[in-house]
Amino acid sequence: MEYYDSKYGMFTRAGDFAVDMIVELAKQCQWSWADTYRAMTKAADANPEIGEIMDTAVREVIYDLVVPAHDQDFYI
Repeated sequence: MEYYDSKYGMFTRAGDFAVDMIVELAKQCQWSWADTYRAMTKAADANPEIGEIMDTAVREVIYDLVVPAHDQDFYI
């Protein structure tokens, strides 16, 4: 198995790509953390291969990018 240095903590490049799409959309559309979390949940449910998107470490990276002021509750 080839080592993969993930930007978001995902297991695969495809997973990183999926997260990147969600992060960019969330930033462009100025989604709240709740909106972003909902999109992450839907993505994980639709594609079990990227289920690690709901891992705490991955969520923390996404939260930092989408909510840089940390003014929204992380635990929803």
